[in-house]
Amino acid sequence: MAQDYANFPDEPVNPKTAKGQILNQPKRTFKHQVSKAAATDATQQTTVLNSEQLKQCGYAYINNGIVRGVVDRTVFFIQGDRSKAVVNANDELLETSDDEQSKKIEEQIRDDTLTVGGEDLADGSTTGGQPARIKELKRKVVRLNKRVKLYVGIEKFLTSALVFGRGFLEIVRLPTDEEWPIYGEPIALRHLTTKNVVECFFNRTTGIFEGIDYNTGDAVKPTRFIKATNLIPAFHDDNNIQENTQGSGLSAVWPILSVSQSDDVINDEDIPEITKNTGGVLTVIRAATNDYNKLPDDRRRWNDRRYLISTAW
Repeated sequence: MAQDYANFPDEPVNPKTAKGQILNQPKRTFKHQVSKAAATDATQQTTVLNSEQLKQCGYAYINNGIVRGVVDRTVFFIQGDRSKAVVNANDELLETSDDEQSKKIEEQIRDDTLTVGGEDLADGSTTGGQPARIKELKRKVVRLNKRVKLYVGIEKFLTSALVFGRGFLEIVRLPTDEEWPIYGEPIALRHLTTKNVVECFFNRTTGIFEGIDYNTGDAVKPTRFIKATNLIPAFHDDNNIQENTQGSGLSAVWPILSVSQSDDVINDEDIPEITKNTGGVLTVIRAATNDYNKLPDDRRRWNDRRYLISTAW
């Protein structure tokens, strides 16, 4: 025979004993409870989910195809198609101007004749000022977006924001020069690992995001502060419903974590066992004998395993 059945019991299994063994098996439980860590003072930031709970959300995104599909599809709908470089007038400028002035501004932007800082004359023309150079601005934006791979970077940090509650892209810049006198020309967008974000800082008066402390892994300087002007942040949290949780991150996977874990257990453990038991009913074992006197003993021996015994002719 192809398989060794020597270890099978000679006597059928008692149904009551089998039932007791099944009922006495340890139950599988999943922890799905929000952490209750409290801040030591009124200004210390607290987290809704601790690091272990966020790690479980990350595992769910990696292991569960349904969770991954939902997150990826959500990122797709948020991001949309690759956007083109568009330059429009500020809303406050258009809302405070009449229809004729608004139309003139839009025409100047379209024809690249807009000037900045000039003086409006009585006849409607403008004197002085510097040309806005709209076409040059568009070329610069398109060139930079391609260089830093903006579309790919946004996809990554939106995924981090949904899975871990927050995501960050660090803007890597060249030193300032005459063309880029304030911040320096961007050359890359570095996707930061969310678990290495030690703390987010917000202005105590205005609540505006100011930057993060990022874990570098360096023994001499374990963290470095990254200013908000060098970051593209995304937050998915509890909107500060709990005290001092602004920017701490609340995973979009967390509400369905138990469902995804149950689905993983069913796929990894229950379905293979059910398939094995179902296949056992349909399995045919050919006894290596033509002696009809031995077949009843074989039938009794394998009956509890639910195999069908047939004679080898």
